[in-house]
Formats: sequence, C-alpha cells, structure tokens
Amino acid sequence: LERMMDLIFRSIEADRGCIMLRTGDSNQFEPKAIRWRQGLPTEEKFALSRTIMDYVLREKQGVLVSDAAQDERFNAGQSIVRFGIREAMCVPMKGRHETLGVV
Repeated sequence: LERMMDLIFRSIEADRGCIMLRTGDSNQFEPKAIRWRQGLPTEEKFALSRTIMDYVLREKQGVLVSDAAQDERFNAGQSIVRFGIREAMCVPMKGRHETLGVV
C-alpha cells in the first residue's frame, strides 16, 4: 500500500491521499494507508468525504471532480462543506467479485 501511495504522489499533485480497505466480510472500510504531501500534521486528523466515497462504492466507478461544492452529485454532502473539499479523485479497488477498497 505504501508503494501505491508513492506512485500516486509521484504521478499527481495530491495534497493528501488515503487507501481505504474493506474490513472482513462487512461493508465497512477503514484507512490502511494515509499520506500528506507536506508530512503528517500532528494536530490534524485526515478529513475524508464519505459522500464521495459512498458514491464511488455505489456506482462502482471512479470520479474526478474539480469543484466538489459546485458538483450536483456532492454539493449537499456535509463533509464537502465542512472540510472545504474542492478538487477530489476517488477510485474503487476492484477484486474479482467485489470492491476491496477505494483510493
């Protein structure tokens, strides 16, 4: 997972990134790899939009959005407003029979 984060951060100018994996047989996901471009802020928790992640899991396709607050799919999400999320990318990690996680 850390190698994946290395490749992602080399490829795009992300401020932060997270790989969420499914926990067991449940529909719950937990962060397994977290990265900040500027290093790990000690006082800041990783803000993740469940709105975008839930959309990707439901639609089984990735999204790339340049202004989440203006995108009708996401602008009603509290996390979008609270965390001030503008640009975002989220893609499913698909296994043979199910979605294993999201990036």
